[in-house]
Amino acid sequence: MDERVEILQTIAAETDDVAIWRELDAFYDLHNKPSERIEALSKIIEDRDAHIEEFNELAKLLAAQGDRERALAVSLRALRAYSDAIDLDMAEFHIALALALERRDLAYEAVDTWNNKFKTQAETRALANALDANAPDLALHLIEQSAAYDAGDADLRLAALRLRAASGDPIGSLDRLMAWRAEGGLPREGYGQIVGLGINLGRDDQILEALMTIPLDSLALDAQLAAVELATRRRNDALLQAWRLEAGPQWRGLPPLTAARIAVALGERASGEELATRALDEAANDVEQANAAQMLT
Repeated sequence: MDERVEILQTIAAETDDVAIWRELDAFYDLHNKPSERIEALSKIIEDRDAHIEEFNELAKLLAAQGDRERALAVSLRALRAYSDAIDLDMAEFHIALALALERRDLAYEAVDTWNNKFKTQAETRALANALDANAPDLALHLIEQSAAYDAGDADLRLAALRLRAASGDPIGSLDRLMAWRAEGGLPREGYGQIVGLGINLGRDDQILEALMTIPLDSLALDAQLAAVELATRRRNDALLQAWRLEAGPQWRGLPPLTAARIAVALGERASGEELATRALDEAANDVEQANAAQMLT
């Protein structure tokens, strides 16, 4: 360590001059000295002109050193003092830390702070996506409290219903989807959610009735296959025949794997094998390839 740094350390210790602490922090950062940076940044954030980035950097350093409680305290100070400047990275970090320490109250506070700043639909979706896997209830709260959701954004409304199911209320989610379908305007992805939730909840009759008015080609492939499997299992030949007539002699509009399943269910075995072979050739991933190959064994 050079003499100038030792002098700066002495002056900083005696005066708590923030400018000197910042100069020391830059030196420590350059020379990869996290413990010394924590000391310097801890002094800096006590100044009223401290920057939010300095709070954020200190919180991350503390978390990396294993002091997560103190890291959360620093992050919380930043959240409350600089709520207008909180970005996606800071929000994600704070919420992850709060959840790891079982402080869901502080995670919810961060979500409410985020929403109170009138974030855009894209920003709301980005944070919800980050929370989706580990905290679907928090992601649901985030979306349902957002200005874009209140304005009737269809994508956010649909995401909220998926998250409601993931948070432990699949019945409420399905009922809302069915009501939305009756009102009109349900996006294509919503039909897939109806099929998946309905089958998982054992509401076969309700889903079969809905499928009579849902175009099969409006569903994603996995939902199509689930619908065909349900109709086959329940021996609903009327629905299978309706799909067959809709597709026409060349099975237009349907993926070959879906068409193959319908053909086999209706006893058109030669056509089913031909379509399964085509599906195998056109498979986009291992799952589709395995499904097609299974039909040919």
